[in-house]
Formats: sequence, C-alpha cells, structure tokens
Amino acid sequence: PHSAFQAGEAWTKTQNSAYMSLSNFVWALSVAVLIWLAAYARSPVVQFLLGGSVWEPVSRLTYGAYLIHPMMIIALDLGTATDLLTFTHTALLLRAVSYTVLSYACALVLFLVIEAPAANLWRTCLIQPLQAWASPKT
Repeated sequence: PHSAFQAGEAWTKTQNSAYMSLSNFVWALSVAVLIWLAAYARSPVVQFLLGGSVWEPVSRLTYGAYLIHPMMIIALDLGTATDLLTFTHTALLLRAVSYTVLSYACALVLFLVIEAPAANLWRTCLIQPLQAWASPKT
C-alpha cells in the first residue's frame, strides 16, 4: 500500500475492498494462532520466544508505561509545540522511540519508588502473618 502510494499508483476498488474487508480478520486470526501455539505448547519456538525470562522485567513495567505514555506525548509534543507537527518517517520514528524509552524509564522509577516497596510491605504485614496463623501449631 505505501509503495503504491508513493509511486503515485492507486489501488483499484476491488483491491481496496479486499484489503479493508480482510485485514482485520487476518490480523485477529494470526494473533489467535500465536496465542493457541503458546497456550497449548504446540510450538517450541513460540514457547521459547514468548515464554522467555527476558520478558518478565518488561512485563512488570508495561502497565506503568501504558499509564504514563499519554502524559509523555502531551508534555513532549503537544504541550511544547510552537508550530505544526511534521509527519515524516524520521520524525515519527524518533517520536515513537523517545516516547517508548521515556515511558519505560518513568515506569521503572515508579516501580522502584512505589510498587516494589508496596509489595514488600504487603508481603511483610499481611502474607507472612497469615501464613504463620494458618500453619498448624505443634
């Protein structure tokens, strides 16, 4: 689609209809196949890639980055813009990378300052006393 757009060629009505009607279905089907392969351990390659321990730290920070990234966009672009935004490939890539890096950096700070101490406090004050109370006394 993009190369045809840049070359000045237009898709026919049939090509546009096929793309618009099938693109979402094919995407959803491919994601469903990946989930099925991972959930039922049908593919060792998918298990290795998606079940690796490298994803654990990233998964701990992802929700924080999700919550922070709109504020990053507002603070970096919309809040400081003095002119119209440019939409070139380089500018979009630079924005996406900078939003991602800054969002995950802020999520790491929030994890270390708020989430990790709260989890330790929860474990110390609630879980350990409950386990001690529930264990049979001999």
